[in-house]
Amino acid sequence: MTAPVFVDTNVLVYATDLADPRKQELARNWLDELWTSETGRVSFQVLQEFCAMVSQKSPSTRGEARATVRDFLSYRPLPIRTDRAQYIVPHSSK
Repeated sequence: MTAPVFVDTNVLVYATDLADPRKQELARNWLDELWTSETGRVSFQVLQEFCAMVSQKSPSTRGEARATVRDFLSYRPLPIRTDRAQYIVPHSSK
């Protein structure tokens, strides 16, 4: 059995950030794997933080951020017990 993995806000930001294609690709690949294996977990707080962070960059991205949050809502985020999830953030090589 594979333990659930809590996805950090920064991973969602990297997955949508066009400024760093390498981080974007790594984040997207990792998220794809988590959703395929059904081990990824996301909280409402992370979704709120993501929306706020992306919207701060540019008011024009606010609608895109909301659309992305709606996509992640399809995974039915729940408050998770952090004692039962591994908190993993993929790191990038510099």
